[in-house]
Amino acid sequence: MEALPLNGRSYTDLLALQPGVAPTTTGEGGGFAVSGNLDPGAVSISGQREQANGFMINGGSAEEMCYMVAGIVPNLDSIAEFRILTNNSDAEYGHYAGGQVNVITKSGTNQFHGDAFEFVRNPNLDSRNFYSPSRGVLHQNQFGGTQGGPIWHDKMFFFADYQGTRMVQGVDTGLIPVPSAADRTGDLTDVAGDLTQAVNGNFWANTLAQELGYPVTAGEPYYTTGCTSTAQCVFPNAIIPQSAFTTPTNALLPYIPLPNSGPYYTTSAYPETLRDDKGAIRLDANTRLGMLMGYYHIDDFQLVNPVLREDLVTWAF
Repeated sequence: MEALPLNGRSYTDLLALQPGVAPTTTGEGGGFAVSGNLDPGAVSISGQREQANGFMINGGSAEEMCYMVAGIVPNLDSIAEFRILTNNSDAEYGHYAGGQVNVITKSGTNQFHGDAFEFVRNPNLDSRNFYSPSRGVLHQNQFGGTQGGPIWHDKMFFFADYQGTRMVQGVDTGLIPVPSAADRTGDLTDVAGDLTQAVNGNFWANTLAQELGYPVTAGEPYYTTGCTSTAQCVFPNAIIPQSAFTTPTNALLPYIPLPNSGPYYTTSAYPETLRDDKGAIRLDANTRLGMLMGYYHIDDFQLVNPVLREDLVTWAF
């Protein structure tokens, strides 16, 4: 796991390498935030839904209870092994119709061992998104370490780990359709081909007539090629009078950017920021009652994404 190129250092990115395991298909749980921006492990196992899987850390349930994805993603350097049980599970792994993912973390030994690491990414060798007019910023630092050893020789051991992530990444919005400068004034000649439908019903015709200030009849086309008067169509010359714009429309238009890539708007100027600090400690004790183990994990993160949704921009008069 440590040798594979895992962007983000999350073991959940390796789940789909197992036969019978497919990346998320329905989107259930795929948007859940776990350990910052890491993959929450929303996969389909043996054809079951993503919510049918179970996640365990050292034998204890570590599942997020809303989408049933991984609620804990341990530091990669602290993982000794993980297994994916896809079928024929023992009775101890009941309750899950999909698969069972069990992660075992490292334990201390009679000798002190540890490591330290830092992984750095920056935009110096990156190129811009094909559809974006500029190159988005990217600064990502992942740092931390582990330490394990004895507390009482042959009797009690500890293993502790920490990982911090700091990221500033320009998020590309993609191509978002927005009204052109002419559209904002009511001149819809650039989309006149979409105005070929007719007024549906008398109630809607009366509503239009009240807003526009001239007669409108049911079945009248909104616009036809060459229409220059209200006797031929609702919007002569494919122009909506600005006097018919509603108050919400006039208030919202200033917040909708102008197109900068053909009829679309795109930018990566506003970065996503992430601060993630997570750590864990494991204690193992060899007692007369047998081997006792305790594990505690904490993950404190703050993720700010400036682009939450990419909706088509629609507006009405």
